[in-house]
Amino acid sequence: MGTQGRRVLWLLSVGAVSLGVYAFLTYKSYAPTSLFHFIGLYSIAFFLFILAAYIVWPKPFNEKRSTLAIILFFAISFRFIAIVGQPLFENDMHRYLWDGKVSVHGINPYFYPPNDYQLTHLRDKNWEEINYKNIPTIYPPLAQAIFHTSWVIAPNSSIALKSVFFLFDLGVLICLVFMLRLFNIPSSRIIIYAWNPLVIKEFANSGHLDVAAIFFVTLFCLLSIKGWKSLSAITLALAILVKFYPFVLLPALIRYYRVKHFMIIGLVLILGYIPFWSAQELIFDGLWTYAKHWEFNDSGYVLLTGFLKIFIDSPQAIAKGLILVGLIWLGVSRSRDAIQDDLLRLKIFFYIIGALLIFSPTVDTWYMTWIIPFLCFFPAKSWILLTGTAVLAYCYYWKNQDFWWIRTLEYAPFYILLIREMVLSKWGSNLKVLKRLQIA
Repeated sequence: MGTQGRRVLWLLSVGAVSLGVYAFLTYKSYAPTSLFHFIGLYSIAFFLFILAAYIVWPKPFNEKRSTLAIILFFAISFRFIAIVGQPLFENDMHRYLWDGKVSVHGINPYFYPPNDYQLTHLRDKNWEEINYKNIPTIYPPLAQAIFHTSWVIAPNSSIALKSVFFLFDLGVLICLVFMLRLFNIPSSRIIIYAWNPLVIKEFANSGHLDVAAIFFVTLFCLLSIKGWKSLSAITLALAILVKFYPFVLLPALIRYYRVKHFMIIGLVLILGYIPFWSAQELIFDGLWTYAKHWEFNDSGYVLLTGFLKIFIDSPQAIAKGLILVGLIWLGVSRSRDAIQDDLLRLKIFFYIIGALLIFSPTVDTWYMTWIIPFLCFFPAKSWILLTGTAVLAYCYYWKNQDFWWIRTLEYAPFYILLIREMVLSKWGSNLKVLKRLQIA
């Protein structure tokens, strides 16, 4: 057996073992699961993912079609197994199902929080599992449409909702394959997203909405690469109508888009909110509460507020303002680069999403998935590692409190690698400049 055959055999073996790990996680999800057993199994899955990426990375091997077929076969198999499991250490899906039920019964989901007496007649077992029943929904209109559709397909079914999310996940895989081929990058690099255990856990197992936003962001990137600006503007607006985070990409597009494209985005957003406009200012009530009070698993934000606390007693509002200004500045300052090259534009988006995750006050574990599609093009070891250590954030459920040493274990390896990558990148750029000067 030649080198290629051995690599294929190794990839198949790693895929089969990974399948067993996900099957065992699904089995464990139907019984009280130890947090440390979960983290241990996730760590094994992450190690296998890194091993698989290492196997397919050499160029002579990873351009074969059979490699892509194997990667996609196991990627879909992992998801099918995870879908039938119970969400591990997650409960957001209960709110999704509740919002869907409320809207199906003809009630604007932005009007009332789940514990409002007006909704007493809708309470059920799912309602009992909802967190923060006193806070109205924070999810935008297209997210509400997804919840509504899932309820129509199968009322109160987490499997049905996760199956809808699987279709979005499949759409991300398809978009990434097309994009990799457009850039002449080996399509096997899709393994960074396809086999990443954070993606499988947060979407297929826990059923987080973010996969729908990621699909529209990925489709937006694909359409912009193809030069279809109006369609890309529509898909970016749809992404914002699922989750608000793609808003941060807009400043980087001020030179790429014309005024009409921003008008398209605005029009789509307005049309999305029109069916819910009877709630008026209540539409953003839950979102405002989230933005004002939520803080969890943050890194850069806690350092910034700690620094500002030397000068002022309550630095949170100022810190959030500085972060917002910083994100806008980052986008605007790189907007000229966004029109020069398609891959460079993707890299700018990668930087912006990365900065958002570093400085956001709330970084729920599934938020880390926002950056994973970009890692297929810019495989930064620091960010790939963070998708593994991010699982430590679930240690909050150990004693329902945050431990500084656990957060340090989660983020310290990431920052060490990130700083190293930044220094090496800067050093490499300076060397290139020196060589050009010597040639001149």
